[in-house]
Amino acid sequence: MEWIVLLCSVFVLVFSGMWLAIALGITGWIVYYFLANGAQSMIGSAAWNGVQMYSLVAVSCFILMGQIVLRSGISKKVYDCVSPLMERIPGGLLHTNIALCALFASVFGTSAATAAVVGSSAFPELKSRHYDYKLTIGSVAAGGTLGILIPPSAAFIIYGVLTGVSIGALFAAGILPGIILACMFSVYIVIRAIINPKIAPREGDRLPFIDSLKMLLGIWPIILLIAVVLVPIFAGWCTATEASGVGVVGAIILGKTYGTISKENVLQSVKDTTQTFVMLLFVVLGAMILANAVGLIGLPRQLTMAIGQLHVPKYYIVFAVILMYLALGCLFDGISFMVMTLPFVFPIMKGLGFGGIWFGVLMIILIEIGQLTPPVGLNLFVIQSIAEKGTTLETVLSGTWPFFVIMILFCGFIMVFPEICTFIPSLFGYEIQ
Repeated sequence: MEWIVLLCSVFVLVFSGMWLAIALGITGWIVYYFLANGAQSMIGSAAWNGVQMYSLVAVSCFILMGQIVLRSGISKKVYDCVSPLMERIPGGLLHTNIALCALFASVFGTSAATAAVVGSSAFPELKSRHYDYKLTIGSVAAGGTLGILIPPSAAFIIYGVLTGVSIGALFAAGILPGIILACMFSVYIVIRAIINPKIAPREGDRLPFIDSLKMLLGIWPIILLIAVVLVPIFAGWCTATEASGVGVVGAIILGKTYGTISKENVLQSVKDTTQTFVMLLFVVLGAMILANAVGLIGLPRQLTMAIGQLHVPKYYIVFAVILMYLALGCLFDGISFMVMTLPFVFPIMKGLGFGGIWFGVLMIILIEIGQLTPPVGLNLFVIQSIAEKGTTLETVLSGTWPFFVIMILFCGFIMVFPEICTFIPSLFGYEIQ
């Protein structure tokens, strides 16, 4: 009975067009009022506990840091520095898209911003050089998803807040999977370019190799900013929240010295960040109200016990969870379905013996996949909006589906080799939960 009330309330409210945050909050009130003997007075404390999550401050700071870098013009300079070296590899500038997505992922922390920044520079350049249009789109759309895997990542922060897993450990866990996934994207591009060189025409006049390496040194501002943020976290000198504040200051300094940031740019960055963060904060508040409500009536415990009594291998259950998230990715944005489901799914994974760090990486990859699946795949619409006029969603999808398959295969890869997710956190002394 409890499950029927819960699920019907959520889906009816969400598909009625109501804002997700309000739909989750109302569902929590329904659970409190009808299933928890009128305990709706607890909503206030649940909401307050959500608001005063200190770690959420890091989300706003990382978003602001990315906005400042974007408006300072540094991203365009970095693209020009990386391109000469990548042109020497089969696939040429398509690898620049992947490399810069991986690099900017450590600044923007979100997929949509990463894809938008790289795509804005890449599409005009690659079109003028007659690169395959669909593969250009796919490389940016898929590369952009690295924004929530390679640290610092807003999605990892939300996951850590909701589960209690160390955010520093999650940041460390995302490094190696992010690099490997980026390499898998590039290997696919190389294979395509070798089979059909016309997809990435090789130009006769290229900079000498030494000059290309010298050009690459121009990415130092981004490398410096990444180091300023991540090194103190991994060294244990400060928390992710404190480091995010340092990152904002560093972005402003770089914007003034290396870029073209102005007072107006900073103010607009603050405005855009506020809008994005407030929207995200309301979703978290609604999710916290619902999570507290379902925890009060014991639904997560019931579900965990029921699954624990199933006489099936635990990887069958993981496979079922993956299928569930792939389906949810077609209907909800990643952060939304993460906060809706973690109160139920995380206890199950822990009960089956899976570590919170490993499952966090798996969930982020599934969120990435959701960014590429219609009808809600955000990266698809971001790419369509910045592509040349007349680009249809079907064209974007036809360019992204091979990368979608690669990401599915990578999920299986980390299931077979979970050490990919836990190796770097263990080096930094984090407890592998």
